Amino acid sequence: MGAKRNVSLSTFDAFKHVKVDSDLIRVEGDVLHRLQRVLLMMLKDFDALCSQEGLTYTLGGGSCLGAVRHHGFIPWDDDLDVNMSRESFDKLCKVFASRPSTKYILQAPGDSGYELGFGRIRLRNTTLKTRDDFDETECGVYIDIFIIENAPSSPVARFFHGVVSQALGFRYSCRRFFEHKDTYLALAGDDDNFAHIIRVKSGIGHLFSRKTTSQCCLDWDKWNSKYSDKNTGFITIPVGRKHYFGELLAKEKYFPASSGTFEDMLVPLPHSADTYLKGLYGPEYMEVPPADDRESHVVYEIDFGPYA
Repeated sequence: MGAKRNVSLSTFDAFKHVKVDSDLIRVEGDVLHRLQRVLLMMLKDFDALCSQEGLTYTLGGGSCLGAVRHHGFIPWDDDLDVNMSRESFDKLCKVFASRPSTKYILQAPGDSGYELGFGRIRLRNTTLKTRDDFDETECGVYIDIFIIENAPSSPVARFFHGVVSQALGFRYSCRRFFEHKDTYLALAGDDDNFAHIIRVKSGIGHLFSRKTTSQCCLDWDKWNSKYSDKNTGFITIPVGRKHYFGELLAKEKYFPASSGTFEDMLVPLPHSADTYLKGLYGPEYMEVPPADDRESHVVYEIDFGPYA
């Protein structure tokens, strides 16, 4: 009998533990330290812009965990995540549209050549090409911006909003796997279970091939932002690692922001960072994981340009 296959179609963990081959670079050692220094510079610029424009954000994901557990970057972490309300993110898009920056570019869901469900601020004149970059024109070092959405206070309405969000997110994901099947299979290498999941999702994605990946992403983004009642008691981050229901929180647990230390910065964190982090990483989030369980990324190309 063959090996039992995992029935889950999630590829998040698999992509975090891709094995390095001759075409890939693992970000570690001096390269990692330089990347973290550039990301910290970008965060300071982002924080200053938000202060100037009256925009609110918090650190999110592993960056929030780093602030709480390490008071800075998780030592092996090679990216930076922030969470931003839909209202602030829309204002940020207007700022970049009205005053184009010579240093940064903002990418948002639905933008031409950009296929992700969250935003990214990229540093011009640098390169950080990952499995997400299929447009050669803009793939600089980036900060991920995850959009915080309002969720209905009514359990029935919230369930409907969440189920449709997760269905549209799954459609988008499968459509993307269909479009880039060969790239993802190359990353899977000799991991048969990972390759099986890619083929299944790609097959489902073929059913939706009349729409482009960007169109599927934009449909998802529009649905996520559909509930706009600011007085609701709940928020969620549908494009986060745990999707709509896994990222659902009582609004009072997230806002107003608290503060913490990140390297040499004072940064905004979720109001109850403990509640937020337990939801993402479990009750033992303060324990440092063994080396084999640590998340990391592999990249195709990295160049810090004038920031080396």
